Amino acid sequence: MRIEAGKYYKTRDGQKAGPAVRCSETVIQSWKLMVNTYPRYYNSDGSWMSPEQDEPLDLVALWQDPASQGPVRTKTVKEITPGKWKIWPDYNRR
Repeated sequence: MRIEAGKYYKTRDGQKAGPAVRCSETVIQSWKLMVNTYPRYYNSDGSWMSPEQDEPLDLVALWQDPASQGPVRTKTVKEITPGKWKIWPDYNRR
């Protein structure tokens, strides 16, 4: 995987990271992404620390917002159901 500027990514432990900002062309960890309001620095291949071992903060995929994952949406509706409802007591009837 290659990091691209402005995109959001999913970490190995499921967190949202981004947007990706290029810091330097010469430094090994040349990409900065925000993870839970903390800046994290990444290698161009998405590894957080070492490419040789899996870390929880490694980038594993592009981020997809839950709302954009398919055509199904959840809709909540409030309705007045049929029936006899008494809002407050009728003090004039005796």
